[in-house]
Amino acid sequence: MHSSIWAVILRFLWFCGYSNGCESLKDAKRRAEKASKFLAANANEHKNVVLVGHGFFNMLIGKELKKMGWKGKKKVNTTHWHATIFFLDA
Repeated sequence: MHSSIWAVILRFLWFCGYSNGCESLKDAKRRAEKASKFLAANANEHKNVVLVGHGFFNMLIGKELKKMGWKGKKKVNTTHWHATIFFLDA
Protein backbone atom coordinates (compact mmCIF):
# COMPACT_ATOMS: atom_id res chain seq x y z
CA MET A 1 0.00 0.00 0.00
CA HIS A 2 1.02 3.60 -0.56
CA SER A 3 2.44 5.39 2.50
CA SER A 4 -0.44 7.91 2.59
CA ILE A 5 -2.93 5.03 2.92
CA TRP A 6 -0.90 3.59 5.80
CA ALA A 7 -0.89 7.03 7.42
CA VAL A 8 -4.70 7.24 7.24
CA ILE A 9 -5.14 3.72 8.60
CA LEU A 10 -2.70 4.27 11.46
CA ARG A 11 -4.22 7.65 12.35
CA PHE A 12 -7.67 6.01 12.42
CA LEU A 13 -6.38 3.26 14.72
CA TRP A 14 -4.74 5.89 16.93
CA PHE A 15 -8.09 7.71 17.24
CA CYS A 16 -9.64 4.38 18.22
CA GLY A 17 -7.15 3.98 21.07
CA TYR A 18 -4.39 1.87 19.49
CA SER A 19 -0.95 3.34 20.21
CA ASN A 20 1.28 0.29 20.92
CA GLY A 21 4.02 1.93 22.95
CA CYS A 22 3.58 5.39 21.39
CA GLU A 23 1.87 8.43 22.82
CA SER A 24 -1.89 7.88 23.00
CA LEU A 25 -4.44 10.46 21.90
CA LYS A 26 -5.37 10.96 25.54
CA ASP A 27 -1.72 11.62 26.44
CA ALA A 28 -1.34 13.97 23.46
CA LYS A 29 -4.34 15.97 24.67
CA ARG A 30 -2.79 16.20 28.16
CA ARG A 31 0.48 17.39 26.63
CA ALA A 32 -1.41 19.98 24.56
CA GLU A 33 -3.12 21.27 27.70
CA LYS A 34 0.25 21.59 29.43
CA ALA A 35 1.77 23.29 26.36
CA SER A 36 -1.10 25.79 26.10
CA LYS A 37 -0.66 26.77 29.74
CA PHE A 38 3.08 27.19 29.15
CA LEU A 39 2.43 29.37 26.07
CA ALA A 40 -0.16 31.48 27.90
CA ALA A 41 2.17 32.05 30.86
CA ASN A 42 5.02 33.08 28.57
CA ALA A 43 2.74 35.34 26.51
CA ASN A 44 1.62 37.00 29.73
CA GLU A 45 5.24 37.61 30.72
CA HIS A 46 6.76 38.47 27.33
CA LYS A 47 3.66 39.71 25.42
CA ASN A 48 4.49 37.61 22.31
CA VAL A 49 5.40 33.95 21.83
CA VAL A 50 5.88 31.70 18.83
CA LEU A 51 5.26 27.97 18.64
CA VAL A 52 6.59 25.90 15.77
CA GLY A 53 5.24 22.39 15.70
CA HIS A 54 3.35 19.62 13.97
CA GLY A 55 0.01 20.65 12.49
CA PHE A 56 -2.16 18.14 14.32
CA PHE A 57 -0.57 18.89 17.68
CA ASN A 58 -0.90 22.62 16.99
CA MET A 59 -4.61 22.00 16.46
CA LEU A 60 -4.85 20.34 19.89
CA ILE A 61 -3.02 23.29 21.47
CA GLY A 62 -5.36 25.71 19.66
CA LYS A 63 -8.39 23.95 21.14
CA GLU A 64 -6.89 24.29 24.61
CA LEU A 65 -6.07 27.97 24.11
CA LYS A 66 -9.65 28.61 23.02
CA LYS A 67 -10.91 26.90 26.18
CA MET A 68 -8.75 29.40 28.09
CA GLY A 69 -10.43 32.34 26.36
CA TRP A 70 -7.95 32.96 23.55
CA LYS A 71 -9.31 33.99 20.16
CA GLY A 72 -8.19 32.72 16.77
CA LYS A 73 -9.39 31.24 13.53
CA LYS A 74 -12.32 28.88 13.88
CA LYS A 75 -10.32 26.07 12.28
CA VAL A 76 -6.56 25.77 12.78
CA ASN A 77 -4.75 24.98 9.53
CA THR A 78 -2.87 21.68 9.92
CA THR A 79 -1.07 21.67 6.56
CA HIS A 80 2.64 22.29 6.16
CA TRP A 81 4.11 25.81 6.34
CA HIS A 82 1.04 27.58 7.70
CA ALA A 83 0.60 29.75 10.75
CA THR A 84 -2.29 30.55 13.05
CA ILE A 85 -2.44 33.58 15.33
CA PHE A 86 -4.13 33.51 18.73
CA PHE A 87 -4.69 36.52 20.96
CA LEU A 88 -6.41 37.63 24.14
CA ASP A 89 -8.75 40.60 24.10
CA ALA A 90 -7.44 43.23 26.47
